[in-house]
Amino acid sequence: MNTQSKIIFVSIILVATLTQISMDIYTPSLPAIAHYFHVSLGQSQGTISAFILGVSITTLIYGPISEIFGRKATIMTGISIAVIGTALCMFATNIHMLYAGRLIQGFGLGACSSLWRSIFRDAFSGDALTKIGGYFVIAMTLAAILAPFAGGFIQDHLGWRFNFIILFAWTTIVLTYVLFMLKETSEHHGTHRANISFITKTYFSLIKEPTFIGFCLIALLTYGGLFAWITAGPVILIHGLHLLPSQYGTLVILTGLSTGFSGYVSGKLIKKYSLINILIFGLLLMMAAGLVIIIADPFLGSKVLTIIIAAMIYAFGSTFVFLNCFSLGFKNVAKIAGYAGSLYACIQQLGGFLFSGALSFINTSKPEPMAWMFVISGAASLALYFLYIHRHMKKAQ
Repeated sequence: MNTQSKIIFVSIILVATLTQISMDIYTPSLPAIAHYFHVSLGQSQGTISAFILGVSITTLIYGPISEIFGRKATIMTGISIAVIGTALCMFATNIHMLYAGRLIQGFGLGACSSLWRSIFRDAFSGDALTKIGGYFVIAMTLAAILAPFAGGFIQDHLGWRFNFIILFAWTTIVLTYVLFMLKETSEHHGTHRANISFITKTYFSLIKEPTFIGFCLIALLTYGGLFAWITAGPVILIHGLHLLPSQYGTLVILTGLSTGFSGYVSGKLIKKYSLINILIFGLLLMMAAGLVIIIADPFLGSKVLTIIIAAMIYAFGSTFVFLNCFSLGFKNVAKIAGYAGSLYACIQQLGGFLFSGALSFINTSKPEPMAWMFVISGAASLALYFLYIHRHMKKAQ
């Protein structure tokens, strides 16, 4: 890579991982936040739902805006909004202020969630795209591992508020890097693309595409199960089973390694098996993850090892699903891939909002609700594929 390509690559990594870090770094603090504000665990967990709702809503908006004003200006605007939201979380004096801050964070980081793919597509192609994509998967896996790991130690030694102080500093660093280092990657943006009628028609045409929308819904269900773990995991292990936040953060490394290993295995399996078969295998593993807890709990009780093994199985299976859903869903929408990417991301993120929101209302430190969400994610996705997607794929052949 030349110098400019390296700068773009670093920018993509910083932008894409910022959403992941903002989502995960404070999860070990959820029980402490509930205690500090004298609210229920469910209300503390609800701050995750507020964040993911903000990301989901704005993902649809930032894509078209970047076609008018360019990628760089749009991303800088989004990160600036996230800085404001993080500051609000940092100084929160009640749970409602924390909710507001997390929602504003989400509104801002919807730009990062939506546009890193666009910058990738603008700047790289062919073999370079494949090679750099491999590095990107590694970076995202590391972010998913290191954010809760660091957040657990910060909670143990400094308290929940310092997670947001550090996040504020990091978000500001990313904004500064994008401002001074990243050059605009879009060559075709401009006010001529501000056609509301075209944008609306394009999104409606995607909603009417059965195969695309079917795989979007599988991504929603799979992402929902993943957020069941992100939302419930720290409460189950820290509040229910009395682990230290740092111990929880350390155990999360195992689920991150499971995700990374799944990506490696998927690359090997694709040489022998079809994308559909690998996806179905992933969905079966997601169901199995929930059944591990449901079957083991009456005999062993809620055990840390059982819960971590189940989370690792879910992470392993869901990676198969995410990798293949994207490839299969985009076959018929290549000409409007930018809009398709925004809608796909929006629907996927909604899964996180729905499942984490449901768990916050259940308000429990028991693992069974999370386990059933694992099972529902896999079973409903399998039903969706065999009863809806498969039928339309056969018609299209």
